Amino acid sequence: MGDFDRNGTLDLAVTTEISFAPYIVILLGNGDGTFTQGATYPGPPNCQSIAVGDFRSDGRLDLVATDYLGVHMNVFLGNGDGTFQPPVLYESISSNWATVADFNGDGKLDLIVSNLSFNGYSIGSVSVLLGNGDGTFQPQMVFPTGSLSTSLAVGDFNGDHKLDVIDMDQQASYMITLLNTASVTFSPTSPVTFPTQLIGTTSAPLSATLTNSGATALTIASVAYSGKPFRMTQNTCRGSLAPGAKCAITANFTAQVKDSVSGTLTIRDSASSKPQVVELVGTGTVVKLSPPRLKFPPQKVGTTSAPQTIQLTNTGSVVLNFTWVIGINGRNYNDFSESDNCGSALGAAASCTITITFSPHKTGVRSAYVEIQDDGGGSPQEAPLRGTGD
Repeated sequence: MGDFDRNGTLDLAVTTEISFAPYIVILLGNGDGTFTQGATYPGPPNCQSIAVGDFRSDGRLDLVATDYLGVHMNVFLGNGDGTFQPPVLYESISSNWATVADFNGDGKLDLIVSNLSFNGYSIGSVSVLLGNGDGTFQPQMVFPTGSLSTSLAVGDFNGDHKLDVIDMDQQASYMITLLNTASVTFSPTSPVTFPTQLIGTTSAPLSATLTNSGATALTIASVAYSGKPFRMTQNTCRGSLAPGAKCAITANFTAQVKDSVSGTLTIRDSASSKPQVVELVGTGTVVKLSPPRLKFPPQKVGTTSAPQTIQLTNTGSVVLNFTWVIGINGRNYNDFSESDNCGSALGAAASCTITITFSPHKTGVRSAYVEIQDDGGGSPQEAPLRGTGD
């Protein structure tokens, strides 16, 4: 609720679903406890929460709406008369609950979001999107929490004048406290996500960088990792870290099972009485593509190239089922043609062949990809295609 039309009476913003069509409905207050329906806006399809704040510090209230089955939140900037501008989308995976607060003490409102464990993430998380003060927000910083993170509350729980978070884990029946360190930042801000990896193989290493953004030296007591299927391969975060200095923690991922798994890097340091955590995400698959991409030589426009092939192998011990027809997708999908002998299923240790030809419609670089949807983990698999029209 908030005074969206600035007439001194409280109004409501309501998320609703009418005949499976999602809307944000504005109910303008009459000042006597009754409301008049105002404008209606298409909203995110699975919205559980709307939060209100003045993101531009101009007296006009704005809205943020979550989407627990999607990958974005919707931010509606208010016009100050009870109407709102079209939404701007910000990434936050499976956002379930949002609230608004100045999390870094810069006088600009930020978004704090509780995210469910959907869309490839095996645990829930809390995302912080720092506000720029003009109605826009920086990319999310993600902090792993419980297995089913459903709602959160904000307050200064340890008396250090910095806002902290309590997140609710509905599945495990926990309340999880995340204390605001203020002096440590990580890059990337989202989980360290490894490319899909064939089961039994190990990825190239990826790193998370820690920066001491405080005004005093940071003492790092220990760095640990959660164990298989992730392994910490290098760590320069030791001892004392001067203000503004950086260090890095590197890990790799060995795929052991189909689909996505999560792990953590845990850092104990002087910034907080609680450890800080970087989430690791990896996905295993039994689907092997050889070669993993195709590049065609220059081809005259209006003619068709010689065929090239990709061998698809089911490296698993059970039947691989294709859940959709193998096909071409991407920017220049109509410049490539596909055929295959894979059928609807592929036996254990069996292979099939995908055949591609290139028929450019225009000159210049043309690109697309083969898309394969299946139950082998990491679906859809994509094999990039590239050629040049001559």
